[in-house]
Amino acid sequence: MYTIENQQIRAQVSAHGAELTSLVRKSDGKELLWNADASWWKRHSPVLFPIVGMMWEGKGLIEGQEYRMGQHGFARDLDFELVEQQEDAIRFVLIDSEATRGFYPYSFRLEIAYELRGATVIVKWHVENTDSRTLAFQIGAHPAFVLPDYNPNNTVYGYMRFDDDRREYPLSVIGEKGCVTGEIRPVELGKELPITAGLFEAWPTIIVEECPMQSITLLDLNEAPWLRLRHTAPVVGIWAPVKDGVVAPFVCLEPWYGRCDTMGYTGDFAARPWVNVLAPEAAFDAQYEIDVL
Repeated sequence: MYTIENQQIRAQVSAHGAELTSLVRKSDGKELLWNADASWWKRHSPVLFPIVGMMWEGKGLIEGQEYRMGQHGFARDLDFELVEQQEDAIRFVLIDSEATRGFYPYSFRLEIAYELRGATVIVKWHVENTDSRTLAFQIGAHPAFVLPDYNPNNTVYGYMRFDDDRREYPLSVIGEKGCVTGEIRPVELGKELPITAGLFEAWPTIIVEECPMQSITLLDLNEAPWLRLRHTAPVVGIWAPVKDGVVAPFVCLEPWYGRCDTMGYTGDFAARPWVNVLAPEAAFDAQYEIDVL
C-alpha cells in the first residue's frame, strides 16, 4: 500500500489494480472512500478496463475471434508496477502479457496516476496502443463514496446534486444479464435527488449517456456538500446496492468511456457502444477529479 498526502487530504493506493483504497479529509479525519467490506461490496474504487460492464453472455468477437471476459474487464484484478512516487502524486503501469492476451488480444500500456492538488484528487488514465493493429477499448471508474451520518434505519440516506440546469435525464434501461435493453427513458430526477432504497430498486444502476451529469455533489442529511466528482466522460453510472429495503453505506459515482452491451449484441467489439479506437502508437488520455468539500 502506498500513501500520498498534502496538508488537506491523504490517500492510499494499492498496486493491485492501481486502486485508490482510502481518502481522508485531514481537518476532521473523516474517511470518504468505502472500506471494501465484502458484506456489501469487496472493492473501493476499481478501474474498468478494457470493458465497462458486461459483454452479452460474457463473450464477444474481437477481430472475428471469440473472447470471454468478466464484468468490467481484468485490469482491476491484476498487479500494476509502480512507476513514480512523490509526496503528493503516484503513477502505476500495466502492460499486456500472455495472460491478458487470453482475454483480450491486443498489446497495450495502461498508466493510472493520482495527483493531489489542495483538497482535490486528480485521477489520470493514459492508454497507449503498442500493437501493430488498431486498438479498441473501453475504460471507466467505479469509486464508492461513504454516506455520512449513515443509519440503516433511515428512509433517506443523503442527497445527490446535479450541477446542471435540467431536471429530466435520459436513463438507459437495464435488462437481462447486466446488459441494457436499448431503450432510453426520460426520467425527472430534479436538481437534487434523495438517495433512497426505492431509487436503486427502480434503477439498479442509473446510466446516463451523452452525459450531461459532469458534476455530481454528494450531500449529507442536512444537505451540506460532502464531496464532488467532476468529469468529462460521455457516460456516467450511479450505483448503490440495496438489501432488504436498505441502501448500502456508500454510493458509486462512475465516469465511463464505455458501456455494457445491449441485450443480444453479437457484433464486433470495436462496434460496441462508446468504444475508443487508437491507431498504432497513438495514445488516449482522460481524467476525473474528486473534490473533498
